[in-house]
Amino acid sequence: MARVHIVVSTVLVGLGVITLAGGSFTPVAIAWAAFFLVLAALQFSVGCWFLAIIRSAPSRT
Repeated sequence: MARVHIVVSTVLVGLGVITLAGGSFTPVAIAWAAFFLVLAALQFSVGCWFLAIIRSAPSRT
């Protein structure tokens, strides 16, 4: 599940960049790009948090 969050954050970064470049840096494009980049940061942080939880769990042998 953590890898899914990291992949989604990568997709959201791409959407933010495409929105910014395609919108010719208009204020509306900047707002949408910021929205996508904030979502990407949240998804990435949740993914890293899940990975930290998984790594700290005791191994099952």
